[in-house]
Amino acid sequence: MTLTLRKYERTLPRRKIQELYIKGAQIQTSSFRLLWSLEEKESPAIIRLLIAVPKKYLKRAVDRNYIKRRIREVYKLNKNLILNKTGHHINMILIYKRSELTEFQIIQEELLNLFDLLSKKVNENN
Repeated sequence: MTLTLRKYERTLPRRKIQELYIKGAQIQTSSFRLLWSLEEKESPAIIRLLIAVPKKYLKRAVDRNYIKRRIREVYKLNKNLILNKTGHHINMILIYKRSELTEFQIIQEELLNLFDLLSKKVNENN
Protein backbone atom coordinates (compact mmCIF):
# COMPACT_ATOMS: atom_id res chain seq x y z
CA MET A 1 0.00 0.00 0.00
CA THR A 2 1.28 3.46 -0.86
CA LEU A 3 1.77 6.36 1.51
CA THR A 4 -0.83 8.54 -0.15
CA LEU A 5 -4.24 9.84 0.67
CA ARG A 6 -6.33 9.51 -2.46
CA LYS A 7 -9.28 11.77 -3.21
CA TYR A 8 -11.90 9.08 -2.53
CA GLU A 9 -10.26 8.53 0.88
CA ARG A 10 -10.40 12.18 1.92
CA THR A 11 -13.85 13.20 0.71
CA LEU A 12 -17.35 12.31 1.82
CA PRO A 13 -20.68 13.13 0.22
CA ARG A 14 -22.71 15.77 2.03
CA ARG A 15 -25.37 13.20 2.92
CA LYS A 16 -22.76 10.97 4.64
CA ILE A 17 -21.36 13.95 6.56
CA GLN A 18 -24.83 14.84 7.85
CA GLU A 19 -25.46 11.22 8.84
CA LEU A 20 -22.18 11.13 10.77
CA TYR A 21 -23.07 14.26 12.73
CA ILE A 22 -26.56 12.94 13.52
CA LYS A 23 -26.14 9.17 13.95
CA GLY A 24 -22.39 8.55 14.07
CA ALA A 25 -20.59 7.12 17.08
CA GLN A 26 -18.17 9.43 18.84
CA ILE A 27 -14.77 9.15 20.52
CA GLN A 28 -13.07 12.12 22.21
CA THR A 29 -9.58 12.82 23.46
CA SER A 30 -8.05 16.04 24.76
CA SER A 31 -7.18 17.27 21.25
CA PHE A 32 -9.54 15.41 18.92
CA ARG A 33 -13.14 14.41 18.43
CA LEU A 34 -13.79 11.49 16.09
CA LEU A 35 -17.19 10.83 14.55
CA TRP A 36 -17.40 7.48 12.79
CA SER A 37 -19.73 4.89 11.32
CA LEU A 38 -19.34 1.53 9.60
CA GLU A 39 -20.50 0.84 6.07
CA GLU A 40 -21.47 -2.58 4.81
CA LYS A 41 -19.61 -3.24 1.55
CA GLU A 42 -18.13 -6.33 -0.06
CA SER A 43 -14.97 -4.85 -1.57
CA PRO A 44 -11.68 -4.38 0.35
CA ALA A 45 -11.77 -2.16 3.43
CA ILE A 46 -11.42 1.58 2.93
CA ILE A 47 -11.28 4.33 5.50
CA ARG A 48 -12.70 7.65 4.37
CA LEU A 49 -11.31 10.42 6.56
CA LEU A 50 -12.50 14.01 6.62
CA ILE A 51 -10.29 16.38 8.65
CA ALA A 52 -11.81 19.50 10.21
CA VAL A 53 -9.93 22.26 12.01
CA PRO A 54 -12.56 24.83 13.03
CA LYS A 55 -11.90 28.54 12.69
CA LYS A 56 -13.30 28.86 16.20
CA TYR A 57 -10.10 27.30 17.62
CA LEU A 58 -7.41 28.49 15.18
CA LYS A 59 -8.14 31.85 13.57
CA ARG A 60 -5.32 31.91 11.02
CA ALA A 61 -5.73 29.76 7.90
CA VAL A 62 -1.97 29.11 7.94
CA ASP A 63 -2.28 27.44 11.34
CA ARG A 64 -5.34 25.40 10.32
CA ASN A 65 -3.57 24.15 7.21
CA TYR A 66 -0.45 23.32 9.26
CA ILE A 67 -2.47 21.09 11.61
CA LYS A 68 -4.29 19.44 8.69
CA ARG A 69 -0.95 18.61 7.01
CA ARG A 70 0.35 17.08 10.24
CA ILE A 71 -2.80 14.99 10.72
CA ARG A 72 -2.70 13.77 7.10
CA GLU A 73 0.95 12.81 7.46
CA VAL A 74 0.32 10.79 10.64
CA TYR A 75 -2.61 9.07 8.95
CA LYS A 76 -0.62 8.25 5.81
CA LEU A 77 2.25 6.78 7.82
CA ASN A 78 -0.07 4.56 9.86
CA LYS A 79 -2.83 3.79 7.36
CA ASN A 80 -1.81 0.13 6.99
CA LEU A 81 -1.95 -0.46 10.74
CA ILE A 82 -5.38 1.12 11.01
CA LEU A 83 -6.79 -0.88 8.10
CA ASN A 84 -5.36 -4.14 9.46
CA LYS A 85 -6.85 -3.52 12.91
CA THR A 86 -10.32 -2.56 11.72
CA GLY A 87 -10.83 -4.44 8.44
CA HIS A 88 -14.09 -2.62 7.59
CA HIS A 89 -15.34 0.30 5.55
CA ILE A 90 -15.33 3.26 7.93
CA ASN A 91 -16.41 6.86 7.37
CA MET A 92 -14.77 9.27 9.80
CA ILE A 93 -14.71 12.96 10.61
CA LEU A 94 -11.73 14.00 12.70
CA ILE A 95 -12.14 17.38 14.43
CA TYR A 96 -9.20 19.19 16.04
CA LYS A 97 -10.25 20.82 19.35
CA ARG A 98 -7.21 22.75 20.61
CA SER A 99 -6.68 26.48 20.32
CA GLU A 100 -2.89 26.24 19.97
CA LEU A 101 -0.53 24.50 17.58
CA THR A 102 0.71 21.07 18.62
CA GLU A 103 3.98 19.31 17.84
CA PHE A 104 4.02 16.44 15.36
CA GLN A 105 5.01 13.84 17.98
CA ILE A 106 2.11 14.79 20.26
CA ILE A 107 -0.36 14.67 17.37
CA GLN A 108 1.01 11.28 16.35
CA GLU A 109 0.70 9.81 19.85
CA GLU A 110 -2.85 11.07 20.32
CA LEU A 111 -4.02 9.92 16.91
CA LEU A 112 -2.51 6.45 17.37
CA ASN A 113 -4.28 6.15 20.72
CA LEU A 114 -7.49 7.39 19.12
CA PHE A 115 -7.23 4.87 16.28
CA ASP A 116 -6.55 2.08 18.80
CA LEU A 117 -9.75 3.04 20.63
CA LEU A 118 -11.57 3.05 17.30
CA SER A 119 -10.34 -0.43 16.39
CA LYS A 120 -11.46 -1.76 19.79
CA LYS A 121 -14.94 -0.25 19.37
CA VAL A 122 -15.25 -1.55 15.81
CA ASN A 123 -14.26 -5.06 16.91
CA GLU A 124 -16.72 -4.90 19.83
CA ASN A 125 -19.57 -4.08 17.46
CA ASN A 126 -18.79 -7.07 15.23
